Amino acid sequence: MKLLRGRPLLCLQKLSLRHKHTLSYVDWARKFEALKNDDLECSACIPNGKFLMFSGQRPLLEPFSDSEEHLAADSLTLRASLLTTTPIQGQQQVPAQQIAWLSYAEVRELCSQIFVASALLHMTTSGQPLYAMQAGKLTDEHKLSLENMRPEAAIRDIRYGLLTVSRAQSELISRASSLLRFHDSSLYCGTCGSKTKRNAAGSHRYCEQCNENIYPNSRPVGIVLVTDQTNTKVLLVRQPRHPPGLFTCIAGFADVGETLEACVKREVAEEVGVEVTGVSYLASQNWPFPGSLMVGCTATALSDQVLVDRTELQAARWCSRTEVEEAIKASEENPVPWLGSVEASLMLPPPMTIAHCLIRNWLNTTV
Repeated sequence: MKLLRGRPLLCLQKLSLRHKHTLSYVDWARKFEALKNDDLECSACIPNGKFLMFSGQRPLLEPFSDSEEHLAADSLTLRASLLTTTPIQGQQQVPAQQIAWLSYAEVRELCSQIFVASALLHMTTSGQPLYAMQAGKLTDEHKLSLENMRPEAAIRDIRYGLLTVSRAQSELISRASSLLRFHDSSLYCGTCGSKTKRNAAGSHRYCEQCNENIYPNSRPVGIVLVTDQTNTKVLLVRQPRHPPGLFTCIAGFADVGETLEACVKREVAEEVGVEVTGVSYLASQNWPFPGSLMVGCTATALSDQVLVDRTELQAARWCSRTEVEEAIKASEENPVPWLGSVEASLMLPPPMTIAHCLIRNWLNTTV
């Protein structure tokens, strides 16, 4: 517990006032950055934090409730979203699940290595730190302890979690998954091969042999909704792994040194044999498979003729406004297509995804 000596009293005093003060966004951003870079302070704050527990890549969730305690983490993300005009924040349905935040005392029952298994994830507007914590594979004893502490909570598939919690909590789950995966995959230095160490916040790793700092990163993906020249149809595609009837936007990873515009134009040309123009940015979303930054765009096709690359896609089709409107209604009835049986000629990605938001935005902003 050596790390807890020094300034824990300062941290405890700050956190004891968390219900009396609400930080402005600027103050929050500066305090959060300072906390990430101060090992002593970050370690001292851990006993006062809340924890999002993962077992492997599966988060701990529970049925949704609208209590103030469980919505505390949402407030900052939602307030930040008000600073933008992107459609990614719209059309939020009532969540089915929420993060089962654990206290320090509860986490100690499940993991003895909290200080090395957790990473600073977020901070509420009142200054309380939120951590992601990797518990690994739970023993039967730990499973029983968890059941006794949180009888309604369950370790869930991450895709299910991302699509059934609130948008703000979905972002936290995505960020937590990417951060924990970074630590699992960066145990050795890519320059000299020595073992790496992590800072207290878990925001980066470093090599003591060659002084190399290693930071988590996101892989940029261009995802685009292509419209025809009359803006009355959209071009959607499907892959063999998609549920029957589901079509989505064209997407692909950006190459090294490639601009977003070039990435989008190339991916559309490769996958459906169509040249596009007027590439415009609309919104973005982090997606933890495998730590991607989905950059949403729109573009206009120069031709309606489609030539599908069968090595990439199973099918592609132009969809009318009427078809999209019907698919939107179907997605509202069944937000996660592969969890139910909905018979429809066209199904769209779940409402929580950026692909769905791009499609819905087109429907809402065109006549």
